Amino acid sequence: MKSKQNKTLSKFVDYKRFTFVIPIILLALALLVFAIWGVNKGVDYQDSYTYNIFFNTSVTSAEYKNYTKIVKDTIREESNGDFTVVVSKINEDITAGCKVNVINKSNLSDASFEEKLNSINESIKTQLDAQNTTRTVRISDLQFQKAESYSKPLVMGLVSLLVVMAVMFAYFWIRFELKMALGSLIIAPYSAVSVLSLLVLFRIPFTYNFMLPVAFATILAYIFYLMIFANIRTKLLEKNNLTNAGMVYDSIANNKTAFIVFVAGLAGVLVLLMLVLNITYITLLISLLFAMICAIYSGVVLATTMWCEIYKKENDNRLKSRLELMAKREEKEKQPKVKDAQLQEENNLN
Repeated sequence: MKSKQNKTLSKFVDYKRFTFVIPIILLALALLVFAIWGVNKGVDYQDSYTYNIFFNTSVTSAEYKNYTKIVKDTIREESNGDFTVVVSKINEDITAGCKVNVINKSNLSDASFEEKLNSINESIKTQLDAQNTTRTVRISDLQFQKAESYSKPLVMGLVSLLVVMAVMFAYFWIRFELKMALGSLIIAPYSAVSVLSLLVLFRIPFTYNFMLPVAFATILAYIFYLMIFANIRTKLLEKNNLTNAGMVYDSIANNKTAFIVFVAGLAGVLVLLMLVLNITYITLLISLLFAMICAIYSGVVLATTMWCEIYKKENDNRLKSRLELMAKREEKEKQPKVKDAQLQEENNLN
């Protein structure tokens, strides 16, 4: 019965050509979209104008939120949505004021944009002065801020991935064996490429934390891989009669409940944090969801398939032949029963 189950389950390993082709297709589509439209740049990677608004008085958290809401709403309304605005703290002391970044997405020239923004700031100052009865607010001069480059976080992220790959390779080699360590080498690069590809394909804005989903997917994939191969190692020590594919799917079946609880728990925590902390960056949640999908594919499907290719267990072919022979015997046993049933039906008709 177990042999039949393993034969039925061993699908993505048997169709390994499709398992390895899917990442290539995903990357090709992402490169095509990138060549045509590039990436969807977030606020951190676009040229903007920045200035500070100093409240010049002590404010509570509620007052700070109200002040910044006035700033954002006024700029959006008076620019008819053509200006993108981001408001942040100047430092951790909210009484200092707030920093405002404004991006010009209209057809206005730089000079017209500055003139329009200065006019809007006069309206903002009037509203804030009405709220702030102790002292009048002060708005600093506009300053042009050049967009940051992707290179620094990208290089740091790639170096971190290489370090993680080396550490995990050594870990799997020491704890398990070389073949399992070799199978793990695909996890980090695929996690990075697949997550970034999905961000490009679905036009998710690239912000300063765009490498966070990559790190999340990589760590999660290694956890899945560890869970599966801890189970496989036990089966190898027991000198079982399972094929490689059989051991993979038996281990997945044994850890299925843990996988579901783990993934559902992470998804629940992410949603809860969004609600409790009032985080409006829904794109980050979507990015982390993509990361979870990529982690499952790279840690469960891709890495195990590669391990099956690397680890050519001696009795694999013999076991597969045995399974095929058993299936043929079962088919032959069924045929006489079918013929007898047909003869009986013909006799009944006559």
